[in-house]
Amino acid sequence: MRVGGSVRTTVTLAAVFSLLLVLLQPGPRTATAAEPALRAFSADSFWNTPLPTDAPLHAESGRIIDFLKHDNAENGCFLLMGAGSDKWGEPIFWAETGDREYDVVGTRYYLPPEFDRLRIPAEAKAAANSDQQLVIYDLERGYVSWLWKATYDPTLDIWSVGGGSIAYLASDGLHAKLPGADEARNTGSHRGLNGAITAVRYDEVQAGAIEHVLKIGINSVRDEHLFPMIGSDGDSLDRYAPPQGARLRIKPSVDLSRYSLHPQARPIAKAMQEYGVIVGDSTGAPIALKLEDTVTEGYGQLWELSKQALCSIPIEAFEVIDYGYVPPAGTRSTVGGGTTDGGTTTDGADTTDGGTTDGPAWSWQRLAGEDRIGTAVAVSKTNWEQADTVLIARADDPADALSGTALAGAHDAPLLITMSGGLHSAVEAEVKRLGATRAFVLGGPGALSDQVVRDLRSAGVATVTRVAGPSRSATAAAVAAKLPVPSGGTAFLVRGDSSRTWADALAVSGLAARRAAAGQAWPVLLVSDDVPEATLSALADLEVSEAVIVGGTAVIPTTVEDRLRSKGLDVRRIAGRDRYETSLRVAMMDSAVTTSPLVAATGSNFPDGLAAGALAARLDGVLLLVGSQPSSAQISWVASTMPAGRGIAVGGEAVLSGQALEGLSSGV
Repeated sequence: MRVGGSVRTTVTLAAVFSLLLVLLQPGPRTATAAEPALRAFSADSFWNTPLPTDAPLHAESGRIIDFLKHDNAENGCFLLMGAGSDKWGEPIFWAETGDREYDVVGTRYYLPPEFDRLRIPAEAKAAANSDQQLVIYDLERGYVSWLWKATYDPTLDIWSVGGGSIAYLASDGLHAKLPGADEARNTGSHRGLNGAITAVRYDEVQAGAIEHVLKIGINSVRDEHLFPMIGSDGDSLDRYAPPQGARLRIKPSVDLSRYSLHPQARPIAKAMQEYGVIVGDSTGAPIALKLEDTVTEGYGQLWELSKQALCSIPIEAFEVIDYGYVPPAGTRSTVGGGTTDGGTTTDGADTTDGGTTDGPAWSWQRLAGEDRIGTAVAVSKTNWEQADTVLIARADDPADALSGTALAGAHDAPLLITMSGGLHSAVEAEVKRLGATRAFVLGGPGALSDQVVRDLRSAGVATVTRVAGPSRSATAAAVAAKLPVPSGGTAFLVRGDSSRTWADALAVSGLAARRAAAGQAWPVLLVSDDVPEATLSALADLEVSEAVIVGGTAVIPTTVEDRLRSKGLDVRRIAGRDRYETSLRVAMMDSAVTTSPLVAATGSNFPDGLAAGALAARLDGVLLLVGSQPSSAQISWVASTMPAGRGIAVGGEAVLSGQALEGLSSGV
């Protein structure tokens, strides 16, 4: 009895003490008139720009919504993770002067330099789930950090994470790898996420307004991404599975007052209508929207709503914004009024299919010569009235040329090809017409002889620079050394020791050239079953932080991934079932550029594609390799991403038939 009584007394005192700790806690950050809820990032940033009511919809919006309804748990209901007893919320902490600095250990992905001395409050804890995420705002230092797979070892007093990101609060919040990003220190996330949008903050809801885009996860995500994402963790090949970066919203015509929403759910629903939600994660079951995890923060469950608090709004009340659409800065929300049941507007116009896209018919322009050399000349003549610089590559061997398209993009130069023994007469004439004063010759004398150099000088080119190394990989590294590669940037890695693997390198040539033209080059470097020393040295010299492997494991084995990760690189892979699907997946990385021309080249041989890659940079276009019959995935992508516009076919009818081109744009 005495022992039992002692135990009961101890338990009771412990319970009282725990309750007092909760009651005496200051509570999470709150919003007041003097200090309203923090709105991260510049006012005109993508994350803080509402969608105009007439924002263009995806042509198959209705079918995508139907896919989400049947592919996700609870008929596509948007579940609020972290409500009730749910463990999938995200704790948020606020660092202050005096908080301990930690040199956070990275276990998987690249970490930004701020993690070398990250200020972490003593009470900080990761979410009690397999993601182990947490967010830390450091207002004094001006950034928000997002930690994934975060673990604290009290014995060693060490924090370790699988990955993490930094986003500066005064910036536009975009990942530094995105075109137009205004803060080079916004790095870390392998998909482009930042801690300010990954969960609904309690103080924002308390203030009654969430004035930014929110992130959701869905069951099945395509292995593709759109702006503002830089990667994807999805693997679905379903046509209607959204890629990461897809933006959904509650239709502007939906009257939210018609739904019996909990007071804490109303500002969330309003934000989903005005700003929309970005697909940024794959969940494996529900459509998930995370709430701030006040339980892990130590304040108890402050959310009074249920996990299903948004389920009264049917998924048919949502629509899908056209992939890649970015609302113009300065847009103001005009959502309001309207009376619908979430499916059909009051004037009787059915909006569930996302509408139709009207515009000019698709048109094709063909650029071709009598042979491969003539085709490259035709591309140059049609698109360059004058050029200070030209690139010269070998016409019958892709080894040295495939990495050179990025150099063409960096110098706004056409890429011309010739045979090894000397400069072809048509090429010589084109160099003279362009008035070129500088030429880069790709490869050593064994690839392009010294006679080519002499012929260029005879054509009036004052400066001829041979870009070459003792091996193919060394030549690619030499090209990379001449590119504007930002520190902490990205490099493409392709197989380079076989004449049969040129297609993967060609698939990325257009994007590599475009990035270089924008001053943010992603060089193309070569690997085999291992990583050559020349490639490793180039990665280190260029201070690259991410390696994008192009091609499946049958072409580039996983041992290459392991070797790269051992060097501290963040590694991801782009691969399709064949060269055409791989090319499509690369093109999808450009899918934010819906107004760009499509540059098509044959995937059966390399020379036309070399000129096409340089052309893509010149026109800010998207390169796609096409076979004798375009795949249904290519047709669908062209229809959804470039619903009306123009295409440029590089190569003659024999290599790229009119039937194939018409088929490619048949879905438009």
